[in-house]
Amino acid sequence: MSAPEESLIDGAPPWGVQFLAWRRTRDYMRLLLGLPALLALVLLGSYGLFLYGWKPAHAEARTYNVARNAFQGQDFERARIAYQSLLRLGGKERQEYAYRLMLSQIRLGQDRDAALLALTLAPPNRLGYAPAHLFMARSLLAATNVTSALAETAASHLERVLIADPSNQEAHDLLSQIYMSSGRLNAAKRHLLELVATSGEAMLRLAVVMASEGDANGTRYWAERAAKFFRGKVEQTKTDDPGNRLAWANALVLQEEYATAWDLLTKADKEFANPAYKNALGRIAANWSQSLARRAPADLAGRFKILQRGLDMSPRNQVLVQQVVGLTTLTGPEAEQARVMVKQMLVEGRDTGLVHFCLGAMAWQGGERDKAYEHFRLAYEIAPDMPDIANNMALTLTLQPKPDLERALGISNSLVERQPKNPAYRETRGQILVRQGKYHEAIQDLAFALPLLTDKASTHRALAECYRHLKMNDLAEEHDRAASGTTAKPAKDKP
Repeated sequence: MSAPEESLIDGAPPWGVQFLAWRRTRDYMRLLLGLPALLALVLLGSYGLFLYGWKPAHAEARTYNVARNAFQGQDFERARIAYQSLLRLGGKERQEYAYRLMLSQIRLGQDRDAALLALTLAPPNRLGYAPAHLFMARSLLAATNVTSALAETAASHLERVLIADPSNQEAHDLLSQIYMSSGRLNAAKRHLLELVATSGEAMLRLAVVMASEGDANGTRYWAERAAKFFRGKVEQTKTDDPGNRLAWANALVLQEEYATAWDLLTKADKEFANPAYKNALGRIAANWSQSLARRAPADLAGRFKILQRGLDMSPRNQVLVQQVVGLTTLTGPEAEQARVMVKQMLVEGRDTGLVHFCLGAMAWQGGERDKAYEHFRLAYEIAPDMPDIANNMALTLTLQPKPDLERALGISNSLVERQPKNPAYRETRGQILVRQGKYHEAIQDLAFALPLLTDKASTHRALAECYRHLKMNDLAEEHDRAASGTTAKPAKDKP
């Protein structure tokens, strides 16, 4: 054997000795004898590599199952611990684990920790984790008073969602609502077009956008598609389905098919007695009357009939009340036409409360106070809801740009005389008296109504004004604080 070969053999492992010996002799038996050791070494190495990668992966899978099951079972403390463990393991889905940890912290009331994670996952100035951006947008839009600044921040988060997931339907839907409410119709349209293939609500909103833009053909096209969509939904079920039925009616209104929409909801109201239908019928009547005023301004009788039908269904609809006020405050030839029309209704036997009320309002305007009171009395006796309508009318006359305070006070006096302990009627009369500068009389009505009302802010403001004019500044300040929702007294300056 040569020196180089001897040195190689001396330093070689057993399998190397076998291989070199086989190379000199080509003895296949020697090669076979060394193969088991070679295979064992290969297997041992593979097993080591497997164990090295298997332990963390196995631990991550087990911990993930614990975290998921705890979260679904609303065991948020256990879920929090498990997601923290997953983050320490450093798995591939670190953003998902951090997001789930944030949700667990929110459920546990750990708002500060959750807010810190939210800033990391959904930073305001760059793309983070899309589900976290969506969560932030939802939270901002769920606020009690969504300011324009909050809406803009939510829109920024939603736009980042669409960078990561361009087909996210919820992001498109929320953005369309934000942009519609802020008047950015082209931006809203862009997102609505991403939804209309499957969403009837998006079709309806797109029709509203087209109507706002004055696009009659576009409005009709999308309103017809929406009506067909929601009609199909309604006809698929025999139970009450107010959401889809109301959307169907709204689509018909956008097509100016008011009579069809009215028949649809009056039938539903008779069958299901859902209050939502009566409120919607009031809105349909208001739109119908406004449309008729544009198309046929001389048809006062037609408008009055629609208003009467609407108020029968929704006596507190302020738009309807405002339109009736408009009919009773006409001047010139239109005023005479309105009086003739209303009197003709009496002759025809339509002794409705609204007819008598309008005659009373017209008599008051003409200075015939006794006749006005008689019509008011008949109106309240005939129509149980007429007093509430009258109270709304008194407020409308008081708060309109050019108030008719004398007329409003006449209506309000007739209500208080009939129901002297009704806090709403006393509050309305108090507001009228404040505007007339009759502060002592106003305080009597407002102080009576205050403890009996649910919404007291406007009453506190009116009382503050009364006391301020009467130089009773301490009481005025107390009512100012109450109106703003604060109760703390102002700090006094040290002497």
